Amino acid sequence: DYNSVVINEVEFNPLNWVKFVELYNPTSQSIDISEWSLTPSMVWKNYEINSNTIIEPNSFLAFPYKSASLKNFGDTVSLINNLGELVDQLIWTVMLTHGKDLLMV
Repeated sequence: DYNSVVINEVEFNPLNWVKFVELYNPTSQSIDISEWSLTPSMVWKNYEINSNTIIEPNSFLAFPYKSASLKNFGDTVSLINNLGELVDQLIWTVMLTHGKDLLMV
C-alpha cells in the first residue's frame, strides 16, 4: 500500500554538502512512487520524483536537495503522491545548545 512509504531521514547538514531526503518502504511489496513529490515549506522548491521510480520492499531511497531548499533551522517536508494526497510529513526544528545543533522532530 502506497500509504506505507515514510520519510525516514532528512539530512540538512551533511559533511559532503549534499542535502537529501530519504524514503523507506516498510512493506513486503515494491511501491511505484513515480511522479510523487517531496515538498518543503518553500513549496516552489518542490522535488518531483522521476517516472519509473520504484522503492523495493524493506528498502530505502534517497533524493538529493539543493542546499537552499531545506532550512537548517527548521522546516517541513511533505511526501505527496501522484494524486496530490499527503502520504507522510516530517516537521523539525533545530535548537543551538552549547555550540551543538539539537534536532527536534
